[in-house]
Amino acid sequence: MLTLAGKHSIPKKDLEFMAKDIGAEILPYLNKEDLLKQLSPEARVRGLNPEDLLRYLTPEARRRLRQLLAEQEGNSEA
Repeated sequence: MLTLAGKHSIPKKDLEFMAKDIGAEILPYLNKEDLLKQLSPEARVRGLNPEDLLRYLTPEARRRLRQLLAEQEGNSEA
């Protein structure tokens, strides 16, 4: 909705209000892929539980995560 601010004469603050007021009701009509493109990687995974997060990681990302966790455990024992 906020993208409309540049395309229409509706003030940005009014668009923000509308998005907050009726945002959840219009979600089913929005393109999910377009919405995801606007989110940072951190925002995309913020709501995932650990099991879901691991399911979406590439093998290389899993390997790197294991490595980081091992390093963190090594540092906490020192």
